[in-house]
Amino acid sequence: MRNLKYYLVVFVIIVMSNASQAQLFKKNRNIYTDTISININTEYLEFTFEFLKGKKHNHPSFAIWIEDVNGNIIQPLYVTQAFASGVYPYGSKETGNWKPGPRRYQATLPYFIHKWSETFNDGKLHIPSEANPIADAYTGATPKADFVISTSPKTLIKDKFRVVVEFNQPWDVNDFWTNAKYSSDRDYKASCQPSLIYAVDVNPNDIMNIYHLNPIGHGHYSGKDGRLYTDLSTITTAFEIFKSISLKIK
Repeated sequence: MRNLKYYLVVFVIIVMSNASQAQLFKKNRNIYTDTISININTEYLEFTFEFLKGKKHNHPSFAIWIEDVNGNIIQPLYVTQAFASGVYPYGSKETGNWKPGPRRYQATLPYFIHKWSETFNDGKLHIPSEANPIADAYTGATPKADFVISTSPKTLIKDKFRVVVEFNQPWDVNDFWTNAKYSSDRDYKASCQPSLIYAVDVNPNDIMNIYHLNPIGHGHYSGKDGRLYTDLSTITTAFEIFKSISLKIK
């Protein structure tokens, strides 16, 4: 009888311990997983993106947008706030220590910003700044871990389109994109490994259960043009910023 009581006590302790661990796991998931809702419009398609961070994730800037089959931007869906405003957490070192301040980083998201600039039809490169930011309706903070973004286009899309994500992490060196590769190019040195572009094509008349965005190229190493560079052979750790990017549409 004494042995039976002993085993019952051990069993209860194990069950309670497992329950506590499960609650702790659930709590940690709630703490570290961000859910962002922006511009939800139930009249049109609703996009739910899931970003799972990789082991090299460290506050990357990114932009999500939709474009037509000819590569013309239809609208941005989400742009990280630092890039969209031109004010970065480590933008000023006037006092000897890094503080938030304005910066002009054209190499951060060159593929997106050149497409965005084309919508102004004035031949200028519209890099976001304090004076000319991207509208708050499309912007938000850079999530620290795994995150979900739910959003909608502002109009009904009837034809095939492409969903694109461009992301970049500052001072992201590897054996090819070294800090000394273009030592006199300030824009390059702020980026090193260039931005990566992931995309997937969508037919609104034949929606799939889930879409996985895959790499299609990278941006210019110092942002001097908006071309898509499809040779990814020199990219290494930048592929580990995100483990996966997926999309559900309803």
